[in-house]
Amino acid sequence: MGYVEGNCPKCGTKIRESCNAWVYGSPIRTCPSCKSEFLDKRFREVAIDGFDPRANNTKLYFFGFLGFLVFTIVCAGWLIAMINAQQSYPVKLVGCIVVGIVGTVGCAVVLLRQMTGYI
Repeated sequence: MGYVEGNCPKCGTKIRESCNAWVYGSPIRTCPSCKSEFLDKRFREVAIDGFDPRANNTKLYFFGFLGFLVFTIVCAGWLIAMINAQQSYPVKLVGCIVVGIVGTVGCAVVLLRQMTGYI
């Protein structure tokens, strides 16, 4: 979570608001001091402007998918080798596999949504 700072164009009061990374939300702002409303062009109204093009980077999710998949396969191979060698395994390694699977599935879902136009 980040913050956006600015000044009221009418009274000059400094305004600080929390926002998400892409600065989505209504561009209409209200000054807490003078109660005047003004338009802040830094905010994006998704219904009008659409999503930020940086959020639709197909290459990012493709390489994320591949990275998580390779990570999961390496951890699974390591787990199998540990079980064969010692008849036991570290629980952290199972956690790494779970994180890898969740990351792989998450990137795959977003990638498929982007490729089919559902995002």
